[in-house]
Amino acid sequence: MAATAWRGLGGNPRQALPHLHAVGESGSGPAHLYMSALDQRGQVVLVSFSLGRLMVLTPAELEVARWAHAGHANGVIARERHTVSHTVARQMASLMQKLGIRARLGLATIPELGAWSTPSVETRLSGSAPLYPLSGNGREVDPQNMAHLWREIASGYWSVRAGVDAGGLRHAVMVRDSPRDVDWRLLTRMHREVLALLADGLPLKTIAIKLGLASSTVSTAMGSARRRLGFASLIQVVRAYCAMKDIIDESVG
Repeated sequence: MAATAWRGLGGNPRQALPHLHAVGESGSGPAHLYMSALDQRGQVVLVSFSLGRLMVLTPAELEVARWAHAGHANGVIARERHTVSHTVARQMASLMQKLGIRARLGLATIPELGAWSTPSVETRLSGSAPLYPLSGNGREVDPQNMAHLWREIASGYWSVRAGVDAGGLRHAVMVRDSPRDVDWRLLTRMHREVLALLADGLPLKTIAIKLGLASSTVSTAMGSARRRLGFASLIQVVRAYCAMKDIIDESVG
């Protein structure tokens, strides 16, 4: 990861706002990741990152992938997109094939889907001028700050207020929600083993065979894990696990 930096973003020059800047791949985030704090307390940030592998998707498929990544079922996605479930199912099959994932839960392992916005708050670009000033210079800061913020975003602790795709990049203005405590120690050893395999992109049926368990046992265990951790859907659990995996491994031993 490249050096990170602080810089002022307009307003009173004596009240410089933090600007985090990184280019390249990171373990839990996408490539070419930029972050800029848009308020003094760092509760509102601009995030910009490469769409990466998502560039192979059509705009409709990308939108469906984002809805699914947030944990919504096909029926909900169809309603929000004013279409029918059959169309969403076809688009899901196509985008999964293009992304090389074998199960819907595999979407949770793709960091480029971590920051998204619904069409109702989508902001469109006009003209070809850059959307935001995304370069920085000045005093270097610990790259861990960048990783920490991205983990929070991927874990669902931030909500998107506006977003736009332009020039192969995703730009999103995000607001920090009230974080809720997730105690990963509540998971059993089997829970963690299944989540680790899900993070590797394996479907539940394959995981069941690998662990020598019935598919129903694995599905029941993941339902239990979701309830213990307080997530609304399993895909949200997997998304948070992928973002926090190294920290979880250290905390639970």
